[in-house]
Amino acid sequence: MEKIGLFLSDDELSKYAFNKLSGKFKIFPFSFSSISSIPSKTVKIEKFEDIVDFFIKNNIKKIVLIGKVPQSIVFKKMDNSWERLLGGMERLCGEEILKKFADYLKKIGIEILSLDKVFKEDIAEEKIYTERKPTEREMEDIRIGFEIGMFLTKYRIGQSLSIKRGVIIAVEGIEGTDKMIERSGKYCKDFVVVKVAGEDKDKRFDLPVIGPETIKNIWKANGRVIAVEAEKSIIFEKELTVSLCNKYRISLVGKKFKK
Repeated sequence: MEKIGLFLSDDELSKYAFNKLSGKFKIFPFSFSSISSIPSKTVKIEKFEDIVDFFIKNNIKKIVLIGKVPQSIVFKKMDNSWERLLGGMERLCGEEILKKFADYLKKIGIEILSLDKVFKEDIAEEKIYTERKPTEREMEDIRIGFEIGMFLTKYRIGQSLSIKRGVIIAVEGIEGTDKMIERSGKYCKDFVVVKVAGEDKDKRFDLPVIGPETIKNIWKANGRVIAVEAEKSIIFEKELTVSLCNKYRISLVGKKFKK
């Protein structure tokens, strides 16, 4: 059975990924912090050599990055190997750091797999998934949200925003989508959440993801619609996610961005 290194976080998506891939690969899980549900090797994110040594010692040639790389990585004091790798970078955002890391791994014969290939069955389609269809006003908010979201992704500001009647309620920052949804609910109800990857998204890292907990959070915040970018977003535990949308009368839309 082929070996893969699987980067995990302590969340439902990581559990789903581990269970999904266990039958296809011999998995070597690793994480940057202790995980309660899955035995894994904990390595410090700032220790470059420790991460690479884990791959080399276990003869791992392929890696899947499904866990969350904290945006706070840019504020950490990294070891000398990281400093050499990242030296000269004008902008230290998470994805650019990962690209540099991927380039280094490729040189030593290790490949980071594209998430849209590994999770092919979970990639969002262009369709309305739910019994509740968005209203015309909500569809217009989705259109506006996609335009603004695509602009913001150019600067790696965040993948998500919330909008109602053309007014931006909140934009995702370092806190992540769930906290942004919670924040949105403090200002209004029946808002629309839009989640996009962007035109030049590297599909090896941090594709937009939603699942059952996303829907529960939207319901708790009194949101009404979630729209994700089709062909570039993961909907994990899709059947349960759609079922919860129908239960809470939330619309779930997969949409391609059209200029």
